[in-house]
Amino acid sequence: MISTTPLLSALLAALFLKEKFNRFGWIGSFTSFMGVAFISIESGGEFSIELGALMILLGALGESFYFVFQSSYLKKYGFLPFLRTQL
Repeated sequence: MISTTPLLSALLAALFLKEKFNRFGWIGSFTSFMGVAFISIESGGEFSIELGALMILLGALGESFYFVFQSSYLKKYGFLPFLRTQL
C-alpha cells in the first residue's frame, strides 16, 4: 500500500501544479488503484480497511504532498543546497 505514493504524487501534481496526465498515466493510475482495492478485499468478498492500512495510506499521502510541494524549492535553491538541508 505504501507503493501508492507515486500514484498519489501524480494525482496531487495534476491537481495542484496543473501537470497533465496522458492516457498511459490514467491507465497506470487505474491499475494501481485496483491493486490496492484488490489487496483490501477480504477473503469473504467484503471491502474493509483496517486502522493499520489506513495509517499506511495516510503516510503515503503525506509523502506525496512532500514530493509535490518540494519541487518549487528544488527549482529555487538547486540540487546540492536542497539535498544538504534534507540530510
